[in-house]
Amino acid sequence: MPQRVRWLLISAVAACLSLGVAAVAFLKGLEPNRYRGLLESELKKRTGLEVKMDSLSWARRGGPGLEARGLRLGEPRSEAPPFFKAGSFFLRVEPLGLFMGRVVVSAAIEEGHLHYRYGSEPPFFDLEISDIKAELEGILLGGTLKGKGEGRVFDESSPDLKWQGTLRPADGPVDFEIALGEGRLIATGEGFPHQSPPRFGLEFEANDFDLEGAFRRFQKGTETEWIPAGRVFGRVELQGSGREWGDLQNSLSGVGRLEIREGAIRNLNLVKAVLARITVVPGLGEVLAQAAPAPFQPLLNHRDTTFEALEVNFHVQGDQLAVESLILKESQYVIEGSGTVGLAGVFDLRAKLVLLEEISGFLIQKVGELGYLANEQGRIVIPFVLRGKWPEVRPEPDLAYLAEKLIVDQGARLMEWGLETLSQAVKGSE
Repeated sequence: MPQRVRWLLISAVAACLSLGVAAVAFLKGLEPNRYRGLLESELKKRTGLEVKMDSLSWARRGGPGLEARGLRLGEPRSEAPPFFKAGSFFLRVEPLGLFMGRVVVSAAIEEGHLHYRYGSEPPFFDLEISDIKAELEGILLGGTLKGKGEGRVFDESSPDLKWQGTLRPADGPVDFEIALGEGRLIATGEGFPHQSPPRFGLEFEANDFDLEGAFRRFQKGTETEWIPAGRVFGRVELQGSGREWGDLQNSLSGVGRLEIREGAIRNLNLVKAVLARITVVPGLGEVLAQAAPAPFQPLLNHRDTTFEALEVNFHVQGDQLAVESLILKESQYVIEGSGTVGLAGVFDLRAKLVLLEEISGFLIQKVGELGYLANEQGRIVIPFVLRGKWPEVRPEPDLAYLAEKLIVDQGARLMEWGLETLSQAVKGSE
């Protein structure tokens, strides 16, 4: 994660502190805008960010203070647009607090906009929070800073993001809670930015979260062939430490369990794709799809992979999710698997497609050779792998297993036939 995101909260506090110092220096009657360039330079030194303001002036909101219009924060020497903008940033410092050796501040952000994009190639993570309104208040210089706010991520008509948190600038932690989509996705965490290296803990809780809506929003502008959909439930716990994204990524550890209900993989029919790639029976998927009776038409002809539930248990180690168990359930088949998924979208999963008795019976009736792949319950079992970097990931049958299965079963039948022939020959000679 880029440095600008990890230190956003700290930068905000530094900005508040610097504006507070500037407020003390500005005697009433002087024009604050004359000091705007000096303040921008000072903020850049403190935060490491490029800071620009359209104007700086006195204002009154529950008391006198400074208002920065058109505040923009971005990376130095970067041609990219600022990652944070605010139409108005108002800061008020209580004068009595200064005489007591404390900096007591309150601040308000209006017309805010945050744009964060991670990755220069697919998979992209593209987050925009617009119409941000935030309130900050607290005691700096060893005290605390509390904040709360709201903004829009998915809902275009009303705020769907709410957050609150506490920052102890001297040596204490940052703790926060973020609710997205009316509490359907909640993130709570605690960070210790003053430790060396800084460390953090994070918990995600999903409760009926719209996966497809989030996927399309975060991947906007990216051509994708298949898209996950469904209602997400579950919990993920993460721990990590480090100042740079590489160190932080390598230190990640945690566990999680997710369930997707009434889900689908848009634009990818896993069953049809796996059947079509069994090279020992060329064109099998298309032939069976055309011949399938009505009850099996959706399974073999539908554009998507639909399922009743997908359960995934995993642990995080560095930049990989180690999938301990994956179970996808549908009325006519089950998929079970395990493997790894990298944070950069690299898949290495081994799975097996288990077709239940009714559909297996139909397939074996049409193509007798598929009987070699049936287990004792009469269910066709086809192992396959998902490898590659998303979105160039396709299911491929485990041809080594299929060849071995075919050779073993056909060999057993040939041996049985040979023994029967030999037995008949012996009886004839008697």
